[in-house]
Amino acid sequence: LEILPGPHSQEEEAEEEEDANGQRSKTCRVRVGEDVYEPRILLGCDGFQSKTRDAAMPESKVTQLDSPSAGLLYKMVSVSSRFRTTSAAHNGDGNAGGGGGLLTLFSKPEQTYAVPSALKSRKQNLRLGFLPVRPGAATRTANIIRRADHDVWRLDPSSLRRFFADSFPQLASDFISDDELASFASARPGVFPKCQFATKVAAKKNDCAVFLLGDAAHAFPPDLGQGVNSALEDVQVLGDVLKKTTNAPKDNANAAVDEYQRLRAPAAEAIARIVQCGFPFQYSQAPAREKVFFVGFLLRLLLAKLVPLRRLCAPPVVTSVLQGRPYVDVWQEASSSTLFYKSLAAAALVASILRLFIII
Repeated sequence: LEILPGPHSQEEEAEEEEDANGQRSKTCRVRVGEDVYEPRILLGCDGFQSKTRDAAMPESKVTQLDSPSAGLLYKMVSVSSRFRTTSAAHNGDGNAGGGGGLLTLFSKPEQTYAVPSALKSRKQNLRLGFLPVRPGAATRTANIIRRADHDVWRLDPSSLRRFFADSFPQLASDFISDDELASFASARPGVFPKCQFATKVAAKKNDCAVFLLGDAAHAFPPDLGQGVNSALEDVQVLGDVLKKTTNAPKDNANAAVDEYQRLRAPAAEAIARIVQCGFPFQYSQAPAREKVFFVGFLLRLLLAKLVPLRRLCAPPVVTSVLQGRPYVDVWQEASSSTLFYKSLAAAALVASILRLFIII
């Protein structure tokens, strides 16, 4: 994608349209491959490495934030929507064993499942996460998300068959087909990106209004499941902005650009910062840090219930996001709460030091 300079020849200038005041409009020419277009609105929905953003808004700074889940690799494997599992059969008294044997169960397509691994070493431990599908669907996918040094990324199909059998004895040995294992082994894994946001999400190029939506404006790992949600919110806001400014005077494109920038640039930064700290250790990539994170998570949850003042003791950001609160509000409340907790900790430290000197 390339933004071309405006017309220069007399013939091209003569073809330019005149507005209601008799002034010539300055068209924006966009080359995509071999084709050239002259759009009035250009939408950049082309991902976190957006060519639209780079070409139309070179002044837009992309801020990247380190995240504990950034850099993790992922692949998906397709299985039957009603995969088989086995569990210990129960006697009449409700206790397992006693000759009860094994009971074969079939999963329900509309339910979510997390299947833990029998192998516990860091480079072998896995967890299969099955998201629900509509009833009647033939297949469903399981997500495999682990660090780059995990054994699963280096196994051939036959080794994968043995590895999955050892990892998940509670699943039928053929729960993954041979073809699916071959596809899994040959596929290149995806990589979770760093959290990032563009400081400028709307701009004017001559008479063309350019807007960034989705990952082009804000990208992050799928820790909170907000990638699609935030992109759809971009679409809704842009639709409202365009409706509001369509019948405006000559500067309606400027008004739309300014309004979208005002509304979505803060939201883009907020959701990127929220995901950075929201729930990044759910993939078991750092067990020690995961424990520390959950202690802080539970403390924030408890304090939010004891002191129901969001500016002082906001709940964990993940709960606020799942409640549907605006991203900007969630991040402002979390930031002010963090500042409040740090102030309390500093005050407690100063009090302890003063008490020590008084005692001495």
